[in-house]
Amino acid sequence: MGLSDVYKNIGTAYNLQTAVYRFSIVSRVCGINDTDEVQILPQNEVNNIECFPMTETLERLLFLYGAGIIDFKTFRKLRDVKHDISDVLRDAENFLIKQHELYEQERFPTDKLPDVITCAALSKIYAGNDSLTFDDVRNICSLESIKIVNGCVKVADVEMMKLLLDLGELFQHCNEKMIYPEPETDKTNILGNDDFMNGDINAEGYPFMVHPKRLMYYEKIYRQIYGVEFLKYAVKCGLSFDDELIDRYGRYIRRVKCSFDISCYHRKRRICGDIVNQFDYFTNIHNDKPAADGTQHIELKVSREETDETLVDMAMHEFMLKVPVQNETVLEVHNQGKIRLYVLRDEQFIPIEADSFRTQLFDHDSIWQKIQNYAADHNIRAVNGIVEVPMELIGLFSDEERPYAERLIKEQYARQIDNKGGKIISKLSDLMAHAATQMGIAEEKSKLKAKREADKSKRDPSVEGNQ
Repeated sequence: MGLSDVYKNIGTAYNLQTAVYRFSIVSRVCGINDTDEVQILPQNEVNNIECFPMTETLERLLFLYGAGIIDFKTFRKLRDVKHDISDVLRDAENFLIKQHELYEQERFPTDKLPDVITCAALSKIYAGNDSLTFDDVRNICSLESIKIVNGCVKVADVEMMKLLLDLGELFQHCNEKMIYPEPETDKTNILGNDDFMNGDINAEGYPFMVHPKRLMYYEKIYRQIYGVEFLKYAVKCGLSFDDELIDRYGRYIRRVKCSFDISCYHRKRRICGDIVNQFDYFTNIHNDKPAADGTQHIELKVSREETDETLVDMAMHEFMLKVPVQNETVLEVHNQGKIRLYVLRDEQFIPIEADSFRTQLFDHDSIWQKIQNYAADHNIRAVNGIVEVPMELIGLFSDEERPYAERLIKEQYARQIDNKGGKIISKLSDLMAHAATQMGIAEEKSKLKAKREADKSKRDPSVEGNQ
């Protein structure tokens, strides 16, 4: 054959026909004629593709077919993919080269490679920018709840499937002609699908996941303690499903789920009777909120899932080991963005409503004014250490005010008796004097605070920033 004949057969277009001719010459030049183990394409298939442009994708597909890595069915499916899958095929070849450096028992099963290659290649069609790499699919193959069918990633675990649907993951189905309809968004339709209901994961009607790359992260966390809860949290907060998600899960357990800030408030008086109300927990009755008698940050270490109520109970018991509490102590628990209140009664934590605890049950100043007005001219007696409240005084109050007024009088008189050691208090004037002193202190503090705020507002902001 002369030089002109060689170049006449090559032509100007670099398609399969000319490439094969060029490669055959190069092979002969190099003395390579041993092709007995190479798979040969059927002639009709060669005729179909001989005018195809000789791309990297086609060259690698032919090589993988010839080497017996993929079968004819896989070859046909992949050569019809319109997207560039050369990176997938390149990774597959590099992986195969490395495999031969390993012991046979350590190698990836060769019979799974066609599904891995096909899955990564087809994901470029339906997953867009979130398509799978060859290595991604190899990792997915190891997941116990996942199965690859005709190159599509399907979830065999029904409960995980329901979770994925709840979290808004998209699913599709396709047929042998690789026709992909719009993703299914109706959870009822997917779960009601006959193939899904029958558990026939190999059927065309059994949906596959549109963004399967996220499955690697779902699967890593799904079976962990509070894993499902964290996945819902991650989706709600828009966290990225990447290699840092496991670390985020650990921080969630430590800093959110099992992290508690607890304060306790001891009961200072019993004006509210059996009702647990903040008034009885004020250090001073003129406060607008109780001052904590102790605070602690608690981090629990858990070995199994518990309800939120159990975790809170565990945290409060650990708190009690660090901070002294007593009967009727109120504990305020901050956890997962929520505030819960409990009162300790007979070694049990009884939940109480925050609104009920914070509400104003009565007008203290109004009741106290009536008591002061009456006390100016009337006597109050304590018989055998028990304060007797005159009916005339009680009659000054409404039905709603009466129990609080009576307890206020008795409590304040009891304190006077304890202080003086006497059994009879001639007038409430002693009590009023004490109360007036306390009110005066509160007023002075209020005036001092207002003055400081006024002085602060007059300062030059630039000067204040340099302090």
